[in-house]
Parts: sequence; C-alpha cells; structure tokens
Amino acid sequence: MITYLGWSLLGISEDLDPLKAADFPSESLARILYAGFLIMGVILLVNMLIALLSNTYQRIKDNSLKEWSFKSAATIQTYDGYDPIPVPLNIIYSAAKLLKLVKKKENDKVRAMQAFSVQVKGNLTVPTPNFILYPRCSR
Repeated sequence: MITYLGWSLLGISEDLDPLKAADFPSESLARILYAGFLIMGVILLVNMLIALLSNTYQRIKDNSLKEWSFKSAATIQTYDGYDPIPVPLNIIYSAAKLLKLVKKKENDKVRAMQAFSVQVKGNLTVPTPNFILYPRCSR
C-alpha cells in the first residue's frame, strides 16, 4: 500500500489498484484515506514552496543595501571616465584640462626644486631636502 501511495504522487499508478476490497465500507475508507493522503501531500508541498520563497526573499532583502551600493558604485565608476560636456564643446574642455595638467606639472617641478634647495656654505654647496631639515614632517 505504501508503495502504491508513493507511485501515485508521481502519477504512475494506473495499472495498480490495491484499493479494491471485498466489502464496500473498507473500500470507501481506503478511498477516503487515499484522498486525505493526496491532500496532505499537496498542502505540505505548497508549504515547503512558501518557506523556500520566504527564505529567498529574506536573503535578498538583507543583501539589498549591499547590492544597491555595488551597482551605484559601478555606475558612478562607468560614467566618471566620460566627459561632462557634449561632443562639440568638449574640445574647449579638453584644452582647458590639458592646460591645467601642464600648469600642475610646472608647479610640481617648482615645489620639487624648493624641496631640494641648495644651501651655500662658503664655497661648498650642499643639497638639503626638507625631510632632513624637518624630520617629523610628512612628504
């Protein structure tokens, strides 16, 4: 009987008919118990489906802030490399950006020259970097 109930859940129980009995009350009781078994099986399967969906929803809800932060950072990083000005006007923007870069390089050279200034002591010239004069200062 247990084998028949298991195969009936899979829909392979057409040939077998162990529900046939000698008297009508036992046959009707077997059909009622079989119907109850099928109904309980469906209820348990639906309950397991609800539990799985609830668990999945909870995991997604817990990770939603992390996912949103990651997607937002990826979008910002993607659009950070683009020019903020449309195509015909970006020539002016690119030229200004290039001039700013050249000016920054010149300022860096001047600062480097000032950092390694030369002190004259008599006829002897000695280079003294700032980190020697001020050992606790960071570069």
